[in-house]
Amino acid sequence: MEGTEQVVLAIGVVADPMQHPEVRLRAQGVLDGVKGLASGGKSLDAMARSRNAEALLSLCASLISTPASSKASLECKFFGINVLQQLVIHQWYDLSEEIKQRLSLFIVECCRSLCAMEPGSEATSYPLKSKLAVLFADMSRLMTSDATNSQQQDGVSGSGPSTASDNVIRSKLLPELVTWPGSRGVELACMVLRWLPEGTNQIVPEALSATRKRVLLKALQESLPDILSFVYQALDKHYAALTDNTGNMQECKSVLDAALEMLLRYAEWTPIALFQQYGVIHACGILLRDRRFRHMACDILRQQAGCKVTLSDVTKQQDGSSKQQAGTGKGSIATGFGSVNMMYNNSRNGGGKGGSGSFDATPEEVLVHKTAAKALYGALVGPTEESLSTEYAALGTEEYEFGLTLCETLVLWGRNYMKATLEPDETNLFLRMMIAFFQHPNFNLATPTTEFWSQLLKDTLVQESKEGLGSSAVFPDGFLRALLDVIITRLQKPLLDSLDGYPSEYFESAKQFHEKYALFRQKMIEISKYIVRGRPEEVFQACAFHLDSIFTQVQQAPNQKSLESPLEAATHLLFTATTVTGQSISSQSPSLKNLLQKLLSFPVSVILQSDMLMQFIRCMEALGGNEHTVVPVVQCLLGILSTPAGTAVDQSNSTLASEQGRRAARQQAATTVMCLALQPGAVKILSQHLSALVEQIQGMWSQGLIQPGERNALYEAVVVIATSCGLEEQQKTFEWLFSETCQQWSNPQWQETVMKDTVTFMRGVGISSCHCVAGDPTFNPQKSGKERMRLYHAVQLVERMARRLIILKKKYSSTSPQDQQGTAPSIPNANANGNTATSNLTVALVPHLKWIFPVVLRILRFIHYLASPEGRKMLGPSESALEIGEVERAFLLGITPSGVSPSAYVSATSGSSAPAAGWKHTSSAIVMENDNLDALRTFLRGARDSIYQFLGTATQLSVEDQSIATNLGFSTFFDGMATLVPEIFAVVIEHIQYQDDRTTRMLVRAFICPLVRNCPQNYWAHWMRTLLPPLLQHMHSRLTTGWHAFLVGNQGASSSQTDTTNAANAGGPVVEHGDEIMHDLCVRELTREHLSLMLTISAGDESGNAYFHMQKKKQVKTMLQWLAVDCPQSAACLLATAVAALTWPDSETGSKAIKVCRIALSMSQEPQYASFQPFITKDMLTACISSLTLPSHADFQSEILMVIRDIIVAYSDHVSAILLTLPNIDNQILVSFHQAMKSKGSEKDQRNLVRKLLLRSGGSELKAMAQAHRPGMAIPQLQGADFDKRDQQQNKPGTQNQNAPLLETDEQAPLSNLF
Repeated sequence: MEGTEQVVLAIGVVADPMQHPEVRLRAQGVLDGVKGLASGGKSLDAMARSRNAEALLSLCASLISTPASSKASLECKFFGINVLQQLVIHQWYDLSEEIKQRLSLFIVECCRSLCAMEPGSEATSYPLKSKLAVLFADMSRLMTSDATNSQQQDGVSGSGPSTASDNVIRSKLLPELVTWPGSRGVELACMVLRWLPEGTNQIVPEALSATRKRVLLKALQESLPDILSFVYQALDKHYAALTDNTGNMQECKSVLDAALEMLLRYAEWTPIALFQQYGVIHACGILLRDRRFRHMACDILRQQAGCKVTLSDVTKQQDGSSKQQAGTGKGSIATGFGSVNMMYNNSRNGGGKGGSGSFDATPEEVLVHKTAAKALYGALVGPTEESLSTEYAALGTEEYEFGLTLCETLVLWGRNYMKATLEPDETNLFLRMMIAFFQHPNFNLATPTTEFWSQLLKDTLVQESKEGLGSSAVFPDGFLRALLDVIITRLQKPLLDSLDGYPSEYFESAKQFHEKYALFRQKMIEISKYIVRGRPEEVFQACAFHLDSIFTQVQQAPNQKSLESPLEAATHLLFTATTVTGQSISSQSPSLKNLLQKLLSFPVSVILQSDMLMQFIRCMEALGGNEHTVVPVVQCLLGILSTPAGTAVDQSNSTLASEQGRRAARQQAATTVMCLALQPGAVKILSQHLSALVEQIQGMWSQGLIQPGERNALYEAVVVIATSCGLEEQQKTFEWLFSETCQQWSNPQWQETVMKDTVTFMRGVGISSCHCVAGDPTFNPQKSGKERMRLYHAVQLVERMARRLIILKKKYSSTSPQDQQGTAPSIPNANANGNTATSNLTVALVPHLKWIFPVVLRILRFIHYLASPEGRKMLGPSESALEIGEVERAFLLGITPSGVSPSAYVSATSGSSAPAAGWKHTSSAIVMENDNLDALRTFLRGARDSIYQFLGTATQLSVEDQSIATNLGFSTFFDGMATLVPEIFAVVIEHIQYQDDRTTRMLVRAFICPLVRNCPQNYWAHWMRTLLPPLLQHMHSRLTTGWHAFLVGNQGASSSQTDTTNAANAGGPVVEHGDEIMHDLCVRELTREHLSLMLTISAGDESGNAYFHMQKKKQVKTMLQWLAVDCPQSAACLLATAVAALTWPDSETGSKAIKVCRIALSMSQEPQYASFQPFITKDMLTACISSLTLPSHADFQSEILMVIRDIIVAYSDHVSAILLTLPNIDNQILVSFHQAMKSKGSEKDQRNLVRKLLLRSGGSELKAMAQAHRPGMAIPQLQGADFDKRDQQQNKPGTQNQNAPLLETDEQAPLSNLF
């Protein structure tokens, strides 16, 4: 080992930044060698260890005693202490007793010398004190665990209580610490005690073994009374000196900081009773009033408040002798609290239960802890009241850390002890303090209180309501009402004037503000739900009071913007309360009845002049859902709708935002009528007024008082009401609903001018910028806009009616007879023949399909044609109407702040001149009658998606009554619409190669999947043989090409994503960024939907579980099995797509693809599907092996391994050649693997064997397999070299499904032929 001079020189070189790097590196090597010697080695014998230890001790003594005048003296001391620490930690148990004694004496002498140094010297700096304290604590910790452990080895049991001489902490450590002189000695002693428990967890490197840890913890537990007594005396003495200015102020403050830091470490696991018994809680209560120490003191109390003790089994007792009141004056900590018993007697009674968890205790022990918890409350209550009264606002800003700690302390104490310890007057005070924190302007400070309120209300109100108990004694009179007032106030959404208008004193960004407020608002709603379940009438009264007050102010001044947020908050709480309780309880509330009467008598003209219309309608929805109020509420809503939009409004004060708000409110009013009709009991009452309702709606529509969207919602409500009537009444209702649409769509003149071909269609619904209408003097933009609106809402009406009927049919068919008896009003009544109309709800719609389907299919073909090159030429400058808009693009890229509409964000960041308040509203400014791109884009996409939804819904239409089905010629969609197969084939396949990914995804999701899922087995040949082969082939080519381009250009896409993120963070417009991200997102979504379709074909459902369930019952018959026999090349396309999808880095796609592979593998073992085997043993196996390297597939890796195992077990001879191509796998290893597979019977063990075999090759080699073989890219030829001869035979001229003419001509067949 180098000498002292060389080590000192090396320390100086390393500490000097001006030295040459190579010189510093060599010097560092010298120091590392010394540290390595201190760490020891297993190869050294005892004598060599002793010699090295003596040399290191001599070296460290020289380094630590380096004079302050020497160069790098402090660095020398640090290095000497570090070497000693390495020696103690790594070699203590291997050193001889003589070396241990010399080492411990030297460390003790170092600490004593430090305490005796002159104040202000460099040697007394905090880093040196800290390092010496850590060294002394490490030595003491090892001495404690080593001494008792050696006694156990000599046959002394360590399970019982040890004597004082056995406990090193009590017999040696504490007596030594109390002898250290001066304030610095007390500070150093507290620092040693602070580090003493360290190393008892398994995180730090020097963690003790389990046995030694138990020994140390036992010694610490037995020494706690002496340790806490020592620390309390230190706090008492030095705080008194600090406040009286009788000592060194800085040293006294250092002592208090060290003592509090030590107590904080012990507070995590020390019982609260010990802290109270030895005055620590008392001391922290005094220090809470001192700004210099209150944060640390509060943190200590927070740790203690989290020590929960089971107190519910013990009756509350009044123990006057245990109460301690917090002192109000400064000075000694003991002032005002009386004497605290510091004697050691009964110390083990309090210290016998360590840890912070709950434990079973005797009544006496629980009473002790109750007393301690009451003392903790006494320490908190005085300082908390002072802080709330003198610095309430500052607790949320400059004193936020202390305010948050104080709030969390109160929350923890209240959750654990409030109900079991406080008297009524004390409970009232505590709840008032919690209310103060709950309503603080900085809801970051109020958020922790939500946990307290949720638990308290759940344990009291909800539990009492379940058990049928009376009012709880926990809450004083009027408290719940006060809490509800605060909740309504806090539910008010902040009114921000701009994107940057968030409270910057509380939050760092607008995004943080919106996210945290949304979470806080959600928690307040949860709290209100607990109150509703226990005291519903309290909530109803609070809502009624606030709403009555607000609407009174609205009547006096309709245009008060300040009332919007309070009204929304009160309405939201009312809506939540009535939803939780249900109509049976809310309908009996006197306060809600009075509120409804006032709202019904409220002047409609006044509410129309304000911006409160939406909340007024929501109140009506919350109050009018029972059979006694539904009729007047519906009449009120119809009265609002009967007033034309804008007639009762002062147009001079109207803005774009307010006009949009009124439009949305009117639409909500119409939708509310439908929602009320769905309420239990409402159908029966409203059905008595069906004729009057129909006449009123017809009159409003004829006079132009309602918009088409509002009309559709009211029509849907009429359909819901009509379901309670007989079949004849339902048929009359649908005749009335569709009369106008049927008359228009059946008009030959309209068919000739709008629906003849794509050109006439675009001239009828296009805009001025379309190329096909350019220069046409007969084109009228206003007329085209009205036609666009009329056609759009007609399609919407058809789709909504069909969807509502299917929803009602599923609802009624899933209701058991017992449930029907219990909820008779919500179930349709019996008709005149005595049969319920529920099984034939769709019968009234069926006769109208003959004129609906040809039109909607023709519209869809027109829209699809626009995506082709010829169609885009027809659009000309309006071609971008087929692309995604800026608003939706911003939403999908996630660049808008939470709570801000994408349209407003795009407008604000692009410098729009729209009104400043407009960004607050989420409704779009797009009006379909306008002559612009947004109007055309909305029409094309809305009509297209609605038709997709209608076609998918129509596949569920059926008539169960055979006699009615025979009369109608319609049993199911697949037999009734069988003649439309060629047209549907054209709709799906024609121009699909030009459709964007989002359009194709909606087509697959909304129409193709329901079509395949609902198609009966006896119609597979007629429908699926025509549709699936070209679709599966196209999707295979499309997806493999798209994913190959993505994987090759992945780096560029990542770069684009970074650019987009940076632009979003900068707050600027991002319209020019994110093309690669959008393309990637669309490809992934389309892939997932197509894999869902493949699972439906393979298993019968989108989850894939139905196949394996049926396989166990030997009842398997899926569409994939039929395809494999009848259309083998279509099955090949499906398998190739599934195998290729395994190699694509998308978790949802991979999870679906592996299920399809499992099904195909199961099928391949049957003789009729033996043609699958070559593809499975090569492509599927390769894809499965390479997919194991994808991080996205980690969640279902076991399923992949199971497929690999099954392939190897079933086709071991075929896969051996592929396995032998992997590195580090030869014949011998493969033979051993197969033998092990035969010996292991469990599936899990075999999967592990497969994993171990493949791990031999390495991840990079397995990943390269997919790149080299590209599994699934080529479609296998399962039968012959030609593509599906059966399909070609079916498509020959003269056959039933002749689809070629629909694809070979640009002109569609005349519409009249389809009728």
